[in-house]
Amino acid sequence: MINLSNKGGEYLSPKSTMAIRVALIAILAALAIGGNYVLSALPNVELSSVMVFLSGFLFGSIVGALVGFIAMVIYQFWNPWGAFIPPIGLAVIGCTVFIGIVGGILGKALQRLDYSNNRWFLLPALFGMLLTFFYDVVTNFAYSISFGAPFSVTLLLGLPFTAIHVISNAILFGVLAQPVTRAVHQLQLNQLQTNKNSIITQTRIQPLENDEG
Repeated sequence: MINLSNKGGEYLSPKSTMAIRVALIAILAALAIGGNYVLSALPNVELSSVMVFLSGFLFGSIVGALVGFIAMVIYQFWNPWGAFIPPIGLAVIGCTVFIGIVGGILGKALQRLDYSNNRWFLLPALFGMLLTFFYDVVTNFAYSISFGAPFSVTLLLGLPFTAIHVISNAILFGVLAQPVTRAVHQLQLNQLQTNKNSIITQTRIQPLENDEG
């Protein structure tokens, strides 16, 4: 997990840290929403789950939860698949927030993980399967409440869609998690080095200015 606080030698002011956090949440939420619209023609194939999971995994549970909440609230009210139905919409929002929180917990637990290991994709793929299955069970329950259908019937009728959702997310989590994580970590290292060099340069310049005075 990448630390967005001002601890640990990031060389960022509190205002800069807050600005980065707000911008990051907005960008990640936009990517999650955009990914859903891009794949909206494919039933139960979506990018929001993996984007929200990675938001939490890389930047913590709070960021992951906020990205999931903002993305799904917006998407539920402008959903190409139909109008907002409160039980279903709330279930989708709640499950997506949960995915972001789990991503944050996992990211914190695996801070020392070697992301260069090619077998690493198996872990996010497994979590993608489990979280998606949980998501579909909860949303199917919401469907059964909304339309007065027995929960068992709803699960049975939704089984093909659940299978597509679970398999597609397992692939997306496994394929995207490693390169995105490595790229973001490299960007952070580059930014920290740039900030550090800037502070060193300013420290060297200040004594010269004092001598001239």
